[in-house]
Amino acid sequence: MVCLVAASVALSPAQATAAGNQVIHEGEFNPRDLRWEADPQGAVYPILDGTRPLAEPGLPQLPVQDLVFLVPLEIEVGNLWIEPLETHREPAKNGLALGAPHFTDSGEMITTTRLTRQGEVFPSFWGEFTGSHVWRGYRLATVSVYPVREIQTAQGVELEFLDRFAVRLETGGPVEAGTIAVRQRLIPGEAQENARTLAELVANPEVISGYRREHGQVVQNMSAA
Repeated sequence: MVCLVAASVALSPAQATAAGNQVIHEGEFNPRDLRWEADPQGAVYPILDGTRPLAEPGLPQLPVQDLVFLVPLEIEVGNLWIEPLETHREPAKNGLALGAPHFTDSGEMITTTRLTRQGEVFPSFWGEFTGSHVWRGYRLATVSVYPVREIQTAQGVELEFLDRFAVRLETGGPVEAGTIAVRQRLIPGEAQENARTLAELVANPEVISGYRREHGQVVQNMSAA
């Protein structure tokens, strides 16, 4: 996995629509894949295949799915946001386990969090844009999707499950000329190797074959005999 620069941006669907955006992916989660595990204290939390724990100290332990997308090289990424297409409610099991504190190598406890609880629903959004990066002449963008949200009601805690969703791309301005390195010399087999790597990495592999990327020119060996 390449290292991406974090750049969290939270726009509402109305704001993103006004700014212009396009659907680049549709996905789904199967509620039959929802399972429960217990932490050392016996408190339970939901898990789904293909996700990781949110692990925010003191906040509900929920699953997260990280997705990587191949997006146009010549345009800056303004935002990626998750549009819920279908959701339903699931009962929670006596409240949810909370994320444990983190510890440094020296044993110092860290309880700071990146997310915060805002109101009765956590997380308050279904996902967030987490960064963009150029890799070997391909622009990648990432988004974290929250397939399960905790809802606090007068009757207790419920879960809101994301059955189907769309990922929308909001583009920024054009990339300034000369700011991206372009392959000058053709390296045999490089394009095919890149395509194989991307096919395993991105959630939209169908765009790889038509992606606009300079593969370089053949350089003849002009050395004297």
